[in-house]
Amino acid sequence: MSSCQEAFPLRFRVEKIPSLGTMKIYKNSTWQKLCTRSWDKDEEHLTCKTMGYSNNGVYDNGTQYTDNNNASNTSIHHNCSSLTKCGDNIDNKLQLCKVPVRLNGANIEYGGRVEVFYKGKWGKICPNKWDFNDVKVICRQLGFKGALAEFIGSDVKDEGNPFVMSGVTCTGGEPELAFCARIDGKLNIDCQKDDKGAEALCEPIPPIIQLFGPNKPIREGKQCQPDL
Repeated sequence: MSSCQEAFPLRFRVEKIPSLGTMKIYKNSTWQKLCTRSWDKDEEHLTCKTMGYSNNGVYDNGTQYTDNNNASNTSIHHNCSSLTKCGDNIDNKLQLCKVPVRLNGANIEYGGRVEVFYKGKWGKICPNKWDFNDVKVICRQLGFKGALAEFIGSDVKDEGNPFVMSGVTCTGGEPELAFCARIDGKLNIDCQKDDKGAEALCEPIPPIIQLFGPNKPIREGKQCQPDL
């Protein structure tokens, strides 16, 4: 990646989905669309990381993150002449920043408190609009067979993680949480009344074991006869 001699502030312009939008840089006294036509995945990840997201599954706390207006003082370095020359064919291309999720606080792998990694830390989701459609998306993103319920019960341990997301309103058909309408960072006042975060109970995929040869997988518990 060639290095530009100038440094530019970066911000993320979004609408209902805070991790899907247009990256912009402050250049020549105006905010202009950042062209990522010649960028690879690592470079796109750096811009998402500046916004508080993590696209490559590596979580660290060494980044200066944005404020609530999705603007950052973090600067990018690239070929100066190509930063804002995107071309007509990709002017409407939106950039998606991933939202890592996990289930935590329960003694089962397929259920628990839903946590997201945002701005360098794992945090809870405010359940102010949480429903079964949201659980469908969480279970799908984590690779489970399906969703069972939007709650676990009193057995979920609260580890004191802060709320970092609220107002989640998935339709149920999204492939992952990053595509759902929601609010990242800003908290609804209702979240402060109850410290309990959103939960999910997923349907686990039955384990597959190998019997009678490497090319004949069967599901656990299913009877079969060996080849004679």
